Amino acid sequence: MNVADGFDRRAGALGDLECRHVLVCLPTWVGDAVMATPTLRALRSRFPDSRITLFGRGHLESLLEGESLYDQYVPIERGRGATAKNIATIRGLDADLAVVLPHSFRAAYEVYRAGVPRRLGYAREGRGWMLTHSVTPHLRPRRRSIGAWLRGVRIGVSDKISKRWLTQAAQRQPSLLRERRDREPILPIPMVAQYLELIAVLGARDDGAGLTLGIPPHVAEGADRDLETLGFARDESFVAVNPGASFGETKVYPLDLLADALDRLHGELGWKTLVLCGPGEETLADELAAQMKTPVVSSSAQMLGLDRVKRAIERAELLVTTDTGPWHVANAVATPSVVLMGPTDPRYTAAYLERSVVLREEVECGPCHLKQCPLDHRCMRMIEPRRVAETAMALLGRS
Repeated sequence: MNVADGFDRRAGALGDLECRHVLVCLPTWVGDAVMATPTLRALRSRFPDSRITLFGRGHLESLLEGESLYDQYVPIERGRGATAKNIATIRGLDADLAVVLPHSFRAAYEVYRAGVPRRLGYAREGRGWMLTHSVTPHLRPRRRSIGAWLRGVRIGVSDKISKRWLTQAAQRQPSLLRERRDREPILPIPMVAQYLELIAVLGARDDGAGLTLGIPPHVAEGADRDLETLGFARDESFVAVNPGASFGETKVYPLDLLADALDRLHGELGWKTLVLCGPGEETLADELAAQMKTPVVSSSAQMLGLDRVKRAIERAELLVTTDTGPWHVANAVATPSVVLMGPTDPRYTAAYLERSVVLREEVECGPCHLKQCPLDHRCMRMIEPRRVAETAMALLGRS
């Protein structure tokens, strides 16, 4: 992916830097971590003799293992007192370069306080002074209308102070929700490109291989045994579906519509459906299975860890999913996917979509990026089950 055509916004390029130990602070979400894999490969290629340590949430370790992307994985602390503990941990790692992929103030603050000599990240969220080398994010063109500026300030202040006001106003004028997002200064670009552009400062380059995840043999064997327990033979074709989304309920496609779409698919293909779920999503998975009229198995009874989810998605003929982590896992393991996208801006994920079809509706209130819809969830409800099934059949070459 060519990420820096036409402009150079780099501060203090580090193309000749030699490092003994590189610390990479990982993004929080599963999907973002998968979209960081081209960056991790580029760092490995750029620093072949350096020790690379990943610092991120504990559950991401099993997701990323198997690709030789790193030498050590250190889980971050969470909860009360976590920041002080993370600072101490980072200081003990004695890295000479920190690549800060998350955009949060906390991530930059921790490497700054830990005294890592070189700290690279995006200059945003008021944290640029804590980074020794930073990149300015892509910015929207400035508004020239005073009226538009005042309107944006009103929306922003109301959003911070009174969600109730914003909800009531949006019910009268749905476009306010879109304006709420448009007033943000940073322009949405694909996360893959964001990460790659950041490490271009180091002279690291994308290899063009896209998203990748490794599945070690012991993980594949364990997942295959779990699938057998759930009733799937090792040579059986099936459709996997991921109905949940840890982001919030606005990303969830209505279960009655999803059940209809999956029943239509079974009528065309004859394949059983496997409902995937993560911790806290067991009830959602079971409710979807209960609403379906065709053969279906909920994985709630045999919860698959992230490492084994990779294998389950790899074995599936197709994944039907919300805009969440398993979609990017499917891209990384070469499984076709139909993505039901509602409140999120598609520009953040518009990369390496050769095996995916994103279904979304243009609505005047979106993309809003809200976790709860103050209206009627029209961005998802307008996606018809028949369209989901027909898109899947076309993707599989069976239309």
